Amino acid sequence: QELINSELGSTILQPASYMQNVRGVWASVMEGRYPVPYSIDVRFSPVDLKDVAELAADILSSPGHEGAIYELAGPELMTPAQMARQMSEALGKPVEAEESSREQWQREANLDPERTDILLAMFEYYSEHGFWGNPRVLAGLLGREPTTFSQYLWRLIRQGANGNG
Repeated sequence: QELINSELGSTILQPASYMQNVRGVWASVMEGRYPVPYSIDVRFSPVDLKDVAELAADILSSPGHEGAIYELAGPELMTPAQMARQMSEALGKPVEAEESSREQWQREANLDPERTDILLAMFEYYSEHGFWGNPRVLAGLLGREPTTFSQYLWRLIRQGANGNG
């Protein structure tokens, strides 16, 4: 709000959840589990950080975006269960989505209490509503279709989970 009220020229990017979040649990995925601390049955429009970075670079280098607020969503509406099925196809072995407890996530995250509280509230929202949007904004600004989750997975597998996927 402060930024909006200031006299600074700004552009606000509001991306949906990142495809790259998968990397945080990749070891579990390789063991056949895709754990998330929210419902596995709500919809998301995961967005590739590379698409967001490409767009941010374009916005920084071209005029006409001052005062804009862009909601950035990936091209697919998917549940974590559907994401796990795509992981299974890409890896050639079973991967099952599972809702892990938020308490377990909190213990393993090892974050400061304020950040933990914010993320736990976000996960609660995700469980109730998901986090999805319309991909036309991102596609229009990029001038091409955004990366699909399957395309991201293939890139991640090719580069290895420790790469820049």
